[in-house]
Amino acid sequence: MLMATILATVVWAGACIVVAASGASANLAIADATDALRYATWFVLVGSLLYGKTTGDAAGSLNRIPRWLTALAVLALVLAVAFSEGLPIATRAGLTPRAEYGVRIGLAVFGLALAEQLYRRAHAQARWAIKPLCL
Repeated sequence: MLMATILATVVWAGACIVVAASGASANLAIADATDALRYATWFVLVGSLLYGKTTGDAAGSLNRIPRWLTALAVLALVLAVAFSEGLPIATRAGLTPRAEYGVRIGLAVFGLALAEQLYRRAHAQARWAIKPLCL
């Protein structure tokens, strides 16, 4: 999973370079889509580190991420792409670019909450090993 996350981040960085070089709105939509992919892979990586493999017993079900939280994160990722300035969906719906930025801030706060939970749940001696990932 770590390699997929690194690959998604590299693809996103490449898309951002293309947007900076060209400035075309179609490229902006591609950069936003790769950004959503990057967020998704990071969320899955940190979620798998937090909860590990779940089993079918009651203890495993207590350690799972709630389904409503997963659905909310997926919805926010879809909305971040849909509200992109490179796509006309937000302007046709009468939304300002603030809607996209609000969704993106929500995604960043969700990621910070996951990183905070990962750090807090780590054993005291393991925190030194996990600090680079949390930073």
